[in-house]
Amino acid sequence: MGNEMKSVMRVWLKMFILGFLQAASYGNIYVSKKSVVTLPCDVKPQTQVAWSYKKDVSSAYTNIVKTVGRNTLFGTTPMKSKSRILSSAALQIQDVETDFAGFYQCEISGIKKEYNLLVVSVVPEHPGPYLQSSSLKLDCLVSGSSGERPVWLQPGSEEVWSSSSTLEIKELTMRHSGTWRCRVGSFKLEQKVEVLGIKADPSSGTLSVKNGGSVFFPCELSSILTESQYQSEGVWSRVTQESPAEQKILQLNKVKKRLLLSSSKGNHSISLSKVSPVDAGRYTCLVQINGAKMSKSFQLNVLSVESSGGNVVCCLHGNASGFQMGWSDAEGQARDLQMQQGKSKTTLTLPMAQMNSTAWKCNLYLGSKLQTSIDYTPGTAVDDGSSSNVGSRGWVAAVLKMELWVLISICVGGVILIALVGVVIGLLVRRRHLKRLTRRRRLQKQPLTPRQYCQCQRKRTINGSRRMNSYQEEDRDY
Repeated sequence: MGNEMKSVMRVWLKMFILGFLQAASYGNIYVSKKSVVTLPCDVKPQTQVAWSYKKDVSSAYTNIVKTVGRNTLFGTTPMKSKSRILSSAALQIQDVETDFAGFYQCEISGIKKEYNLLVVSVVPEHPGPYLQSSSLKLDCLVSGSSGERPVWLQPGSEEVWSSSSTLEIKELTMRHSGTWRCRVGSFKLEQKVEVLGIKADPSSGTLSVKNGGSVFFPCELSSILTESQYQSEGVWSRVTQESPAEQKILQLNKVKKRLLLSSSKGNHSISLSKVSPVDAGRYTCLVQINGAKMSKSFQLNVLSVESSGGNVVCCLHGNASGFQMGWSDAEGQARDLQMQQGKSKTTLTLPMAQMNSTAWKCNLYLGSKLQTSIDYTPGTAVDDGSSSNVGSRGWVAAVLKMELWVLISICVGGVILIALVGVVIGLLVRRRHLKRLTRRRRLQKQPLTPRQYCQCQRKRTINGSRRMNSYQEEDRDY
């Protein structure tokens, strides 16, 4: 039994070696899937040309197509509907599939020429787009009998990235974008990989703005979506001190009125105007492309000035980690004051005793770089963010803050305006009345004709209706 097994193994080994040597003797032609391939027939064309196909070396050839005179006969092979013989006797196959791989034979008048067709294809683990920080897996498959092992070349270089037929990257970055190539022998099949991310911005995720100002939140894709089937959608949300739960910004009416959305494709940036301390918090842009998601977050800090017990306080609302505040006078001289960390804000108080300048400025720094600043002039009302909410306190409080001479001026101006309107209306009415009176007198001075005398004596017309004199009719019109 053992000797029989050994003899069977020897036979199979010989067949394998023979098949490999036979395959090596064929001319290898590599082609990519869905492409067009032309197999030449290096034999002088005659009246009869026959092309045959077999899947492997151990199978028999089956007719693909042959010409007999002016007739063309097709066989039962899978590529028969996509094959045709050219005038040079070459075989052309359209839209090559993986199951077209195998051995092809051209025969003219008993002379034969054979080829080994190898179909190379790249199969991704999942279709694009490929987002930053996601994974990538590409398999390079070679259909047919080949002794060559596929390898992957990195973009813009002949350096081998992976000596395996599988290209796998756990976490994609922007440097992985480009054209990867699967090399099999001398044949190279290109596979474009475009990694989409959100463009970097100089803020490093932290934005600072003074009270009442505007702030821009960038959220734009690193490259334009070239494929028409890819659609991007951006959703903004925020978490603030007053609202710890995540809220969709477009569902907040008070915030939506102050938003300006970008209209270009792939750009989901927003601008927020009239920023107040209640807007300080964490803002997140979530981008979705065909089910794939990526996000970018920003910390918004708001700088404001408030009054407290006669002192002026510079307040930083938001995350004060790494930030420094400082008061400086009109000459740019800084004051050495101590910041105080509160529950919802960080403060820097300028005592009344040190207000010896006509103008002050509160500066906000991140390291040594100035982020924003806010001005304050002693003797003026402090803008604490409530100016945009006057309606909530009532218009009476706003009126009482006005100077007396301003109120008097408004009242006197109103009385004069009403008097002028009355005079103009009176003159217009008088002018109209004088016009009517003048026209009536002019009509009374005109002599009456005989026909008019007759009409004056008649009380009724033929149809029984009462008629008036011409001057009465004119008078009635007025």
